[in-house]
Amino acid sequence: ERIQRLMNEHRILPSRLSYPGPGAITLSGSAPTTDHVASFRKALEGDGAFGSVELPFHSIQESPEGFSFTVTFTYTP
Repeated sequence: ERIQRLMNEHRILPSRLSYPGPGAITLSGSAPTTDHVASFRKALEGDGAFGSVELPFHSIQESPEGFSFTVTFTYTP
């Protein structure tokens, strides 16, 4: 799946994936560094299947796994 490929490429480890509405996705996960989180966000924004990407910097927190975060976006196959 497209999102799985992007997570693998940017070393994102998902902890929760939810679908709050039609086409809407909320992903909570962790990454080794903030650079991985930022590059994942840019990859979502650069992929035409994903839109309305929201990842506030204050949602990125240091964690035992590196840095945890929550991002919301839309998906249109």
